[in-house]
Amino acid sequence: MNFKGVCSNNLLDLQDSNGSGGKSYDLQGPNGRYQRCKLPVFIRRSRFKLPLNLEKPIIMIGPGTGVAPFRGFIEHRIEQFKKLQKKEKMGKLYLFCGSRNEDDLIYADEWKQYKETLGDKFEIAVAFSRDVKNGGKKVYVQDLLLEREKLIGQLIVEEGCHVYVCGDAKGMSKGVSKTLIDILSIHEGGDLKKGDKLFRGLRTGGKYHEDVW
Repeated sequence: MNFKGVCSNNLLDLQDSNGSGGKSYDLQGPNGRYQRCKLPVFIRRSRFKLPLNLEKPIIMIGPGTGVAPFRGFIEHRIEQFKKLQKKEKMGKLYLFCGSRNEDDLIYADEWKQYKETLGDKFEIAVAFSRDVKNGGKKVYVQDLLLEREKLIGQLIVEEGCHVYVCGDAKGMSKGVSKTLIDILSIHEGGDLKKGDKLFRGLRTGGKYHEDVW
């Protein structure tokens, strides 16, 4: 199934239709700064990429639309997984995502398909922030991480996993960072300074990746 991007399709619609009924846009901009159909665009080199080492486990954290890149990550790993002779050597993929309720979960069918293909190499945990079935209790991705604090600490400290965070920069990403520091502190016997040092080492070591806005 092909998914069309919003930006790419808007650019496609900007093509000169030569009277064929295509869409037109006013691109003059403030004070005419966008005259002559100029569209301000910038290209940034992405560092949000999978590690080359297939044996390293991966933790992906993305509530709401933040899961979008992780869908691509997992599909890429599936193609690599199919070609592996020793499939047990591929690192496990952990996805912590969130939505308001079960009906609001993005790519729900795809997650099931990925699980069928990867088996125990893929694990997904979903936080529902508005699920009436849960008695109205708000659950966020940070809560899911804390519930698995022993596993998360082991993956980061002992197995050298990569952590990816995508989505809201104001609340979610800050909450995730704080929770990971707490988890690493627990792993270090409750020493907050050691937990903070481990987290900073995760960042500087190129194993903590953020795509937040």
